[in-house]
Amino acid sequence: MTSTQKSRIVVSRLTKGARFLMASKIKGESDRILVLCVDRDGDIEAKGRVNTPVIGRDENIKAAIELALNDPEEADANAIFDAVKIFDDMKKTLTEPKEKIEVASISGSHSGGVEADRKLASELESILERFPANNAILVSDGYGDESVIPIVESRVPIMSIKRTVVKHSESIEESWAVFFKYVRMITEDARYSRVFLGIPGILLIAFFFLWYYQQLIYTGQALLIILGVILLVKGFALDQRIKRVNHYVRTSLIPTPLAQIRFFTSSAGFVLVLIGTYQAISKIMVEVQIPFDLGIILANLPLIIGKFIAYSLDLITIGVGVFFIGRSIYYLFIESSKLWRNVIGAVMVLPSREVALRSSLILLDPSVSPMTLVASVGFGILVTASSVFIVRVLSRRYSNHFRKDEHSEEE
Repeated sequence: MTSTQKSRIVVSRLTKGARFLMASKIKGESDRILVLCVDRDGDIEAKGRVNTPVIGRDENIKAAIELALNDPEEADANAIFDAVKIFDDMKKTLTEPKEKIEVASISGSHSGGVEADRKLASELESILERFPANNAILVSDGYGDESVIPIVESRVPIMSIKRTVVKHSESIEESWAVFFKYVRMITEDARYSRVFLGIPGILLIAFFFLWYYQQLIYTGQALLIILGVILLVKGFALDQRIKRVNHYVRTSLIPTPLAQIRFFTSSAGFVLVLIGTYQAISKIMVEVQIPFDLGIILANLPLIIGKFIAYSLDLITIGVGVFFIGRSIYYLFIESSKLWRNVIGAVMVLPSREVALRSSLILLDPSVSPMTLVASVGFGILVTASSVFIVRVLSRRYSNHFRKDEHSEEE
């Protein structure tokens, strides 16, 4: 934000304060002016060891003296003295007996941000309970005015702003604030600390070992190897791949208790299907001795398929049923809407088995009447329609209990 923009904001806020003051005059209300010194970074309490809010001329002078004695270069002490001076000057100019004026100081926190602003707001409200001002004169050391003004103005109109700049200019202070912000980001943010702190740390450790073992002649080679490894890791995103593998191990190889239910039932279902297929193929190879001839194999293909279905049907049906039942239990516990489709899948296992069984009987003996197959298909359609209808009714009735998002894991 440029200086011109800051000036426009301040002028706009002062205009609002002036309009409020004129409205108060018209209504006949008495002026109660609060000269407020704001220390957003909490130096009054941290360095001066003075509890805030500080209300009254004498108390503010004592607080400023304590702060100046502990840190003679602290600008907030001069800001408090400036607020007391404004208080004295305005008190001399008061002409009407109804007009009252008070001076107070509030402080935030060294951590800044929301914590400092909440503390400032709380202390300002406690001051306004003792001295219900209808106008305020804001005094600060200059830095952070734009963040303090909305806090004050939301509770009392600001009629004037006074910046007290003593030991350096506002632009230099803001430059230092930006500099320390990036220093804090480098030291506290893992994304930047790995590069700006981690890599120099590795180089220093390597240099120490070379020095300790009197191998400094290999410093250049060690430096090239370390930088090469770092560039290789970042260039091919090996760190991201390792992170993904670690996430996979934690979420898949070591699943949550609910995920273990789904994993077990899915694995058990797959094993049952696999065993059923193996048994069917083994029996067919013993019973049906067919030479390796494509024409003969195609001629006996209905017999092979019929026997395969007949021998493997039971285990495959149980395996598929276990798969859908396990997933239904899992989605029931995590309250996912995927429950309903798996319930339908579990219900459809038995009609599907009946259709497959009737088909195998016809493949093994073509003289069998196909009406049994038609009847089983009709029964399957009826069961499918009924289950879909029931599931739609239940899903609408219990829609509030099941979320529609597609999460596969529960944290």
